[in-house]
Amino acid sequence: MLKAVGAALILIGAAGVSGSINRRIKQHYKQLIRLKELLILTGNELQYLKAPLPLALKRISTRLEEPFGSTYRKISEALSSYEEASPCKVWQEILKDAREAYLLSEEEFQIFLDAGAVIEQGNGYMQGEEVKLYAEQVNFRIVHAREELETKQRLCRYLCGAGGLFLILILV
Repeated sequence: MLKAVGAALILIGAAGVSGSINRRIKQHYKQLIRLKELLILTGNELQYLKAPLPLALKRISTRLEEPFGSTYRKISEALSSYEEASPCKVWQEILKDAREAYLLSEEEFQIFLDAGAVIEQGNGYMQGEEVKLYAEQVNFRIVHAREELETKQRLCRYLCGAGGLFLILILV
């Protein structure tokens, strides 16, 4: 009886670990989609509304989910206080400080860091072109992540289930 309860608890634990990993994989995919939306929204705000940079970023931050919203608020506050002359440097420093909040891979996060060049561009046409460039790079990552999403989730379920069964066999 005790062994059966232990085996059931191990299987429940393996299912919990699998669910947690699957949730993280989905969150990564959603963050990639939010990143693309964020880049397009930023480009549109700067290109068409021509608002001052701190005000534009603060207004954008109210429409963003976390961790993007808080990051944009911090960038807006830093630019408002005129601590640094280069908006791109402020963008990169604050993003590097908030790195752990993002589930993006190093390559994806580097695209996000490099996208700070959009806010430094004074020409509206060039801003639009840079937004398209970075959005296309993120879109490529989204397509790649979508293809891997189902496979990774299935593999995770199987490996966690097999690990749970293996642990039951060892302990029984």
